Amino acid sequence: MQFSQHDYKYYSALHDVFSADYHVINQYVLDIYMRPKQFIDETGPSLDRFLREYAIPGAPRPAEVPTHTVLEFISQIDEFTAQTTGLFDEHKVHVDMCADYMKKVTLLRERSEVMEEEVLPEFTDLTPELLKVHQGLKTIKDKADSMAERLEHLQQRWAGIKGAINR
Repeated sequence: MQFSQHDYKYYSALHDVFSADYHVINQYVLDIYMRPKQFIDETGPSLDRFLREYAIPGAPRPAEVPTHTVLEFISQIDEFTAQTTGLFDEHKVHVDMCADYMKKVTLLRERSEVMEEEVLPEFTDLTPELLKVHQGLKTIKDKADSMAERLEHLQQRWAGIKGAINR
């Protein structure tokens, strides 16, 4: 493969964008990963009280919220938590792929301090791998966005349920 400065500049620009995106998206996913626990901490006491007091057949309960609605909501929280855990597991795998890529970059940078011109083509050879990890990062971000939207929906639903069960 023939090397050109244009190829190296292209690779370098892609790498800079990837590096910036990596840090922002990593933090974003980590923040989202904490949100189900925070939501459960918020909803848990009220839901536990409701279940203790009203989920027994024949027990008097607020007419505004049927028990099956609360149980369905709890199921949705559990599903959301499992999906968030799945996203986090997928994210960890992707972080490992990014780390492998970055190790290659670090080694090339160390070698380039001694023999810059000989190593530059090897940087451009990393372009397909860089594109792959960057696309994976974008996929993780899209999934994280979807999880954030689902959490917003659950929070809105919780607002209605909470008002009814805390009367």
